[in-house]
Amino acid sequence: MTPQMPLSALREIDEIALALRPRRWGQFKIRSVARRLGISVESRSLGSELFGLTLDSERVLLRREGLVGSARAFTFAHEVAHVLERRGRFRGVSREQSEWLADRFARELLLPRRWLIGASPEEIQRATTRRWLSPEIVCMQAAAAGRAPDVIRGDCSVLCRRCGERHARPDCECFPARLRPSAAQELPSMHTVLRRLTKPAITASPLVFPCLFDAPGCEVRHDDFGPVVPEVNKSQDVIEGTTRAERAAPPSSKERASAQLAICRTDFAPF
Repeated sequence: MTPQMPLSALREIDEIALALRPRRWGQFKIRSVARRLGISVESRSLGSELFGLTLDSERVLLRREGLVGSARAFTFAHEVAHVLERRGRFRGVSREQSEWLADRFARELLLPRRWLIGASPEEIQRATTRRWLSPEIVCMQAAAAGRAPDVIRGDCSVLCRRCGERHARPDCECFPARLRPSAAQELPSMHTVLRRLTKPAITASPLVFPCLFDAPGCEVRHDDFGPVVPEVNKSQDVIEGTTRAERAAPPSSKERASAQLAICRTDFAPF
């Protein structure tokens, strides 16, 4: 169970992440962050169950074997939170809350949620390819930014905007899904959420008929109600390469069917 976190600690998380990651979509480098905070990072054999360890306010150990990519970045960021706790930050946070806070700090440091507010699908797509970011972090931070559902079904766990991945509260809406696999299956999957976040919505784009006539450059615009035929200047026999007789010719059944199909194209908008 994760008790209610002090608001002051949550504000500190945002402030520190902003200070350490000032450039939007900038790279995350363990050595750069460690050097800036004066932290010594060493790789050691820590066994099969321990990924990282904070020794004191200046030293952090990371497991040498099999800890790479996003898992290594998250473990380091998690331990940074514990280092800052030892330096007097996050006052009012209990030992019971410490691990939850470190997980939240790690997610915010790796992918500040402010970057996702108003981010384009292309920007989110690029974020999913970064070596220091896992799909789970992208989904949870998108939820924190209001771009995804609060509770999502991951590959091996339930992802919750409030509780995170590992620390569930009995009064949270994610709790039943963590207890019953059947309830978890009803949640939107992580991969579905990522597809919607990274795929541009198809909206009412301006439609242009394929050329209805043989004359080159002939186009008929569309508005919400159908084709818009340009007004004819009675003093001119030819406008935009077409004669009055050609403009009066109705489209064929094949052309009407093609236009109707284009009008009916829709897609899901991002969350």
